[in-house]
Amino acid sequence: MFSIDAQLERLTQIVGPLQSEVSLPESWRQLRRDDQPRPSIPGDWRQYPRWTLPAVAAMRYVKPLLALKRSDSWFAVYSVDVSRNGVCFLHLEQAYPTEQLQLLFADERKLFVEVMRCRRLQEKCYEVGARFVSASVPGTAGVSSEVLAPQPSVAC
Repeated sequence: MFSIDAQLERLTQIVGPLQSEVSLPESWRQLRRDDQPRPSIPGDWRQYPRWTLPAVAAMRYVKPLLALKRSDSWFAVYSVDVSRNGVCFLHLEQAYPTEQLQLLFADERKLFVEVMRCRRLQEKCYEVGARFVSASVPGTAGVSSEVLAPQPSVAC
C-alpha cells in the first residue's frame, strides 16, 4: 500500500503540480482501508455498500457549471469511501451537482464522476459525493463492472 506522500509524489509525476490546500479533518487521518463493507445505518438510502478507501487522487473539472470560473489545474483530493456506483472525497472547494470531474489515482485508474452532493465540513474542506460516469484502467481495452468494485488486493 502506498503512503499518502508516495501517492502525492506519483500523481505529481503523472499530471504535474497539484493544488493541495485541503484542510483535512482529524477523522480522515484516522481512516483505515477496510476489506469489509461499512455497515449501513437505519434510513440509509444508498443502493450498494461502501468500503473505506483513504487515498489521494488528482482531480480536475471536466464539465463545470457555466456560471462558475473553474481552474484548469489539477487538485489533490482525498477519498473517504467507494461503492459500486460512486465515491466520496474531500476537496478544497465546493463542488455543485451535475459538475463532471476526472479523478486519477496513483495506480493510474481514471474515473469520470458527476457530483451528486457536497457539504462543507470545515474551512477549506468539502465532502463531495459523486457517482461514476465512466472509468478506464491502464492496460485494458474496456471497462467491466469489476473495475469499479473495490478490490482488497489493489494497492492505493
